[in-house]
Amino acid sequence: MAAEYRSLDPFASPAFRALQEYVLEARESVAGGNVSFEDFEMGLLERLMALGADLTAQHLARYDVEAEEVMFQGEPFRFKMKWKEEYCGIGGKFPVERSIYVPRSREGKAICPLEIRAGMGAHPVFPLYIRTYDA
Repeated sequence: MAAEYRSLDPFASPAFRALQEYVLEARESVAGGNVSFEDFEMGLLERLMALGADLTAQHLARYDVEAEEVMFQGEPFRFKMKWKEEYCGIGGKFPVERSIYVPRSREGKAICPLEIRAGMGAHPVFPLYIRTYDA
């Protein structure tokens, strides 16, 4: 149920709207009607988890870097492409599009500044320097 963010407004999230609709519908239903209390709680939890995944995806995307080149561990890396990756958080799985950089020397592995800046993966914490070029 996790959806990609198309807006920076967390209340524009499809998961937020689904939660809002669910709560409003539940308020209108008669207690003890067609939905048991347990079913209501499970439905509510499912929608809260989806909203958590959406908000986490939006927050994680803020760690991405968009530059022509970055410096990592004293080596220059050039922008290669944007790539969508699926991450997993407490609320579930969610996709995030992030930038990938490759060594300028053409030797070695690519890096993902989003993951480095967020403290993910096998990279120890090293500074990441962002280079921009004015035309």
